Amino acid sequence: EMHSLAEHLGFKGDAARWADEYRAVCGGRGAPDFARVESLLNDLGESGWYCSDEELKRMLEERAAAASSQSPPPPVVPPGMVPPPTPPPAGPPPAGVVAAPPQVANAGGARAELVRRVFDALRRSGGGAAAADGEGSLGESEMRRFAVFTGFDGTDDEWSEEFKIICAENGGGSSVDLTNFTRLVNDDGDTGCFCGDEELRQCLAELGAEAEKQAGVAPG
Repeated sequence: EMHSLAEHLGFKGDAARWADEYRAVCGGRGAPDFARVESLLNDLGESGWYCSDEELKRMLEERAAAASSQSPPPPVVPPGMVPPPTPPPAGPPPAGVVAAPPQVANAGGARAELVRRVFDALRRSGGGAAAADGEGSLGESEMRRFAVFTGFDGTDDEWSEEFKIICAENGGGSSVDLTNFTRLVNDDGDTGCFCGDEELRQCLAELGAEAEKQAGVAPG
C-alpha cells in the first residue's frame, strides 16, 4: 500500500531502493499507522511526502476509477435460488436526487479549524460592525480583503456587484457567515473561492502581521 502511494507521488526506484525507503519511513516502529501517514503527507521537509489537497483528491479519484473498472465475478447461485439483483451502475444520481458536494470532504478536522481562524481574523480586521457582530459574519469590506488575497483586482463598484452576487447565492442578506464562508473556500467550482491549506495559512499569517503592525507590535 505504501509503495503504491509512493509511486503516485513520483517514486521511481527499484525493489531494493524501495525497501530502504520503507525502512526509513517505518523508523524501526513497524508498519506506519494513520498518524504516521498523515504526518508524512503534511511534511514539507526532505524527509516528508507532502501532498496537497488537490493531489490527494486526484489520487482518490484515480483509485476509485480503477476499482470501478474491475467488475467483480458474478455470484454463484445454487440451483433453485433466485440470483440477487444487480446493483445500479456508478454514475450521476437519478433526476431529483441531490448528490453531496465534493468539497464536504475538505471541510472537516484541521482544515475546518484553519478556515474558522481565517474567518475570525477577517472579522477582527474589519473592526467596527463585523468585529462586534455576535452572530459572526463578514461584510463587504472584510470579504474584499479575502477576495484580493485570492486574486480579485477590480474596482470598488465591481467588488460591490460581486459581493451582492455572493450574498444572493448564499441565501441573501448583506453579509457572509462562517457556514457560507466555509462553503466558498471549499468550492472549486465557478461560484466558489477555493483556497488550499497553504493559501489559508498564508492569508492567516498576513492578517496576523497586519494586526500586530496596527497594534504597534513587531511580528515575532
